[in-house]
Amino acid sequence: MHKLNVDGLKINLNVRTINNETESKQSIIVKGLEISDFDESEYVPLTPLFSNDKIGVEQSDIPSQKDVDQFIEFKNVVIPNIKSEVGLLIGKDNPKLHKPLEVAYGPHDYFASKTVAGWMISCPPKKNDNQGNPCNYFVKNEVHPLCQMCTDVIDSANNEKDEISPRQQMFLDRVSESIKLKDDGHYEIDLPFINPNSKLPSNYLQVKQRTESLKRRFIRDPNFYSEYKDFVENMLTMGYAEEVSDSTESEGQIWYINHHGVYHPEKKKIRVVFDCSSKFQGICLNDILLQGPDLANNLVGVLSRFRKNVVVVQGDIRSMFLQVKVPEKHRNYLRFFWWEDSDINKPMKEFRMTAYPFGTVCSPSCCNYALKQAAEDNKHDFDISVINAINDSFYVDDFFDSRPNAESAVSLVKNISAVCAKGGFEVLKWISNDRNVIAEIPEDMRSKNLKNLNLAVDALPLEHALASASACEGSNANAWQTEVQLG
Repeated sequence: MHKLNVDGLKINLNVRTINNETESKQSIIVKGLEISDFDESEYVPLTPLFSNDKIGVEQSDIPSQKDVDQFIEFKNVVIPNIKSEVGLLIGKDNPKLHKPLEVAYGPHDYFASKTVAGWMISCPPKKNDNQGNPCNYFVKNEVHPLCQMCTDVIDSANNEKDEISPRQQMFLDRVSESIKLKDDGHYEIDLPFINPNSKLPSNYLQVKQRTESLKRRFIRDPNFYSEYKDFVENMLTMGYAEEVSDSTESEGQIWYINHHGVYHPEKKKIRVVFDCSSKFQGICLNDILLQGPDLANNLVGVLSRFRKNVVVVQGDIRSMFLQVKVPEKHRNYLRFFWWEDSDINKPMKEFRMTAYPFGTVCSPSCCNYALKQAAEDNKHDFDISVINAINDSFYVDDFFDSRPNAESAVSLVKNISAVCAKGGFEVLKWISNDRNVIAEIPEDMRSKNLKNLNLAVDALPLEHALASASACEGSNANAWQTEVQLG
């Protein structure tokens, strides 16, 4: 209260405990406060607040960005780094601050909700041995998710995925029927609608007005505008998006998508995210799309094979989602607004995505399906070990595998790159713990930290992937270090 420079009325507060006992304690009621997000773009009035001598939450109890980055599903969740004591608990009597605008689901009942005030992390219950009561917790230095997943694998001898639901089977049928390899070397998949005859209301004005609000942010922050503009222009240059040239509109078959910029706190690089969960008249694009089954490999299995042999290799598919195309007949569901020549002083124009954006609920399953289709379509032209590696050693867009010697590892890198390229996927950022392997990888395909490296004398750098940091130490090419980062 002193820091806020506020005062209020002293009252006696009766608090009822879970044992149905009533305790009386002195408090101060404070009215008229507002809370805002970090951009100060929206203010929300708070209900009356009650003071307390101490809030039983330490700063160390709050998840940091490192904690959140353990989960690939939370890649767009940004937690500001604030060095301050916890001074306010926001209760359910402030529903607007708890209303989720976007939800990201992680493993083991973790999920993140984006609200007007920022991201909230909800965690699974952990039993308190002393009290016997459940409480929420976030994994820090206690039980890492990988340990829990290892237990899950041991408990399930066959390590099978959940049984396919009717809707997931519907997704697989729709994708199987529509997928085709185009002349440009990329796979094309129809948007998997729950009902192909679905009609959407016109959200033209709503999305245009929200895009206009970006202009104010751009004027306030020229660097943000410059990086945002470069991202959009790159999408247009690479053919991931295109200007809408046909003014003919089919009622109910056009949808406009809001977009916003997200910075990764460590990479300091902007990504423009398309909000396909933003609703208009009670519906959004994701509501009418099939999500599909989880086609990603089990992470423990991937990492186990990664550590099986002495020579390891690691790569990354460039912009994986954007390599799978959406047919022209469905692109009008992926329209967005942007300024002519990326100049905010010029008129706003309509564009649309030609590829699957990060934001549609079906993008992960569609893109994983396309990658596995590339393996299936080329299984007669490559060794079965290469096809198996594509099916088993990718975790979404990250490839991890190992071989007994440098020669077989070099062959693996070349063949994985070749098969993926036949499906329009470019595998880059290659790294290995063996200098002979790195020497055989073209420099433009290596990890950034390995470019311009003198392999004869320079030490190999520390590399990060998912929740691991990996490095080759000293002159021993087989000394591959993995540090699980728990925050």
